[in-house]
Amino acid sequence: MKIMEPSTTFNFAVRVKDEPTDGWQSENNFEMSDTTPDTSSFTRKESLQRHINALHNGVAYACDKCEETFTQKGHLKIHIDSVHNKITHPCDICEKTFTTKGNLRCHMDAMHNSITYACDVCGKTFKRKDELQVHVDAVHNGVTYSCDICRKKYTLKKSLRAHIVAVHNGDAHPSVTRGKTFARKSELKNHMNAKHKDVNPRCDVCQKTFARKNNLRIHFNAMHKGVTFPCNVCGKKFLYKANLNSHVRWSHIGKTLERPA
Repeated sequence: MKIMEPSTTFNFAVRVKDEPTDGWQSENNFEMSDTTPDTSSFTRKESLQRHINALHNGVAYACDKCEETFTQKGHLKIHIDSVHNKITHPCDICEKTFTTKGNLRCHMDAMHNSITYACDVCGKTFKRKDELQVHVDAVHNGVTYSCDICRKKYTLKKSLRAHIVAVHNGDAHPSVTRGKTFARKSELKNHMNAKHKDVNPRCDVCQKTFARKNNLRIHFNAMHKGVTFPCNVCGKKFLYKANLNSHVRWSHIGKTLERPA
């Protein structure tokens, strides 16, 4: 597929309705609207290609064991190695284990190689680059994250997210097994691991288990009910409506929307 340069624009986009169908949909299922894809934020063609594949072409890499999807093959491999194959990377010095090589490298640099990152303004040192960046943004650049509802400010995005969930969304993270609710997702995760670790939605037809009910629903519709989302232009079928939307937007924009002969 050709990489779209930052100057490339489209005159219109195609949006596909959500309903799946076993045959051709009406032409009324397409709606036109002016749009200009933003590609200016990418500095490398490789990064732009990955972005287009993941978000617009519907390219995703699904885990065969739990159907978790990822936008990059490398992320899928890390997921399989750490979650399903239980592969760990031990530190040769202190024997502490890590799920990724990157985390092991950060540990080695900070704990055993004495590598630190110093703030250019105040000289304070940090063991990780991301910790230094958070410090600079919050202390020296005055970067804060405000709640749109009550205007309370936080120096960390994750603190703002936790605040919104706990204060404004109420009990936003219910337990899928007993209905118990938690203010923070981390609390729900700890609860699930402790009380319901072996409880997973199971397909009644093939007995395959899934991490989420939604993954089971998608699997059942696609594999056992034959539900697909066909493209009205070329007839190509997709398991996910979002992938169909992306395919139409990037493959058929500017072309006559006609059914293939």
